[in-house]
Amino acid sequence: MEEPLTFEAAQQELETLLEDLEGDVTRIDDLLEKVKRARTLIDFCRIRLRQVEAATDELLDEEGEA
Repeated sequence: MEEPLTFEAAQQELETLLEDLEGDVTRIDDLLEKVKRARTLIDFCRIRLRQVEAATDELLDEEGEA
């Protein structure tokens, strides 16, 4: 069973993809798939950051009301 993706794992995978793309390691036949995967990981990270920001703001608002 595959473990759920974490922000840190997504960030690490993005770094690896970037290194591959910058280092001319990627075959042209694999380029589109790597770019699609990077887009998916970027979207995941953005959503996760927004979730954490919203939860943090909510907690801080609750602290101010207490």
